[in-house]
Amino acid sequence: MRVISFFLSWILSQSEKIKHINAPSCKNCVYFRPSLIGLRDDSIYTFGKCHKFGEKDVVSDKIRYTFADMCRTDEFKCGFRGKYFVQEKYAPIRAVIYKMIILSYYVIAIVILGCYGYIITHK
Repeated sequence: MRVISFFLSWILSQSEKIKHINAPSCKNCVYFRPSLIGLRDDSIYTFGKCHKFGEKDVVSDKIRYTFADMCRTDEFKCGFRGKYFVQEKYAPIRAVIYKMIILSYYVIAIVILGCYGYIITHK
């Protein structure tokens, strides 16, 4: 009975641990490029791409980079351990710059809409 109790407690304790807790984060890698889709941190990082892996179109020479989360789940690429991870020295600054770029798109759109509204109302 003690063996079963010990075994069950061991299984439950294993399920409560966070997987890959010591794995490096893509957002701190030199190859990671955050997404320019939204302002929230989760959308910036969820749709980010890895510039280490991609596919080149031989006709147009355009490279389509792979999403970072796909690279981390594929053991032939970076994998869960982050085989090709290289620490970015200025990762927090880069995240702020990407957020500023996204904000500038919104500011430009608001200015254009404001000018358009002004032109229409002051004819």
